[in-house]
Order: sequence, then C-alpha cells, then structure tokens
Amino acid sequence: MNLADAECTAHELIQKHCPPEWCIKWDRARTQFGCTIFKNQTISLSRPLTILNDEAMFVWVVKHEIAHALAGPNAVDHGPVWRSYARDLGIKPSRCWTSNGLDAVQIPGKVIGTCKNQCGYQHRQHKITWAAYHHYVCPACSDRRRKRWVYLDWTSAGQPITSPKRPQPRRRKYARS
Repeated sequence: MNLADAECTAHELIQKHCPPEWCIKWDRARTQFGCTIFKNQTISLSRPLTILNDEAMFVWVVKHEIAHALAGPNAVDHGPVWRSYARDLGIKPSRCWTSNGLDAVQIPGKVIGTCKNQCGYQHRQHKITWAAYHHYVCPACSDRRRKRWVYLDWTSAGQPITSPKRPQPRRRKYARS
C-alpha cells in the first residue's frame, strides 16, 4: 500500500473513532504491524509492513489498534472489553494479524536455523541472540522425554554464524544491606 494513502486512511479512522488527542507515528518494525502507546496517546504503525500489505490488511490493523486505544490502558490486552470494541469497529476480534482471515505479507527473517540432522526443519529470525543460538532445537528430531536435543546450525546470507557473546549479568546500582 502507498504510504501517503495509508497515512490519510489512518488519520481518517483515528479522527472518526478515537478521542482528538490520539495520533499515529511510523516505525521500522518487521514483526509487529501496529502498537498502541497509551503514554503518548499514539498508534505506531510499521512502515515496511504497510508497504508490503494491501489496504484491507492495513485498515484491519488500524482498527485493531483503535480498539486498544478505546479499551484503555487498564483493559486486559485482548480481553472482553477489547473484543467488544473490536466488534463495534467491524473487525474480527482476533489478537494476531496473521489469523484475521486476510492474507498478510510478512518479512522473512535473514537468519536461518537449520536442523543438524538434515530433516529439513528451518527456523527464521531477524537477528540472532545468544539465547536463541544456544536454546533453539529441532522439534522433530529432539526427544523431550530422554532430554536429547538436536540444536540448529545458524546461517545468514549462506555464511555460518558463530555464537554471539553471552550477555553479562546486570550490575546492581545499590549494594544490598
């Protein structure tokens, strides 16, 4: 979808359904299409995902976030209050934009984990962390009962990735007394 058209559509929907102090902003998110920020009274929308998806998908996401704004900060994320506002806005009250009945285009991760047993299992991520590198296992080849784990070989652009640095524990600001 064109960003200029998307911005006009989002402003119209927000003006129609939200209190006047609410606004939109664009972000660079690759896995999260929209986010409601109560502190700033802002609906944040993903620029890359907006460009990749069609208008119907974009309108669904904006209405989903408007339902969060109307439900308020004290409402349970996708609880009964949010669901009632979602129905009032005319959208299916599902919590995930990939399961709303529309075909959403996602951005595939650049980092690929492949099963060491060559069973064909792959897991994609946008970036690799120490925890992901050392804890993701192949669900088909690993045996939970016997605690036999088959870890993944990680690559990015066809090149193997070495283990990222282990995160250091956080230092306490104040000594215990």
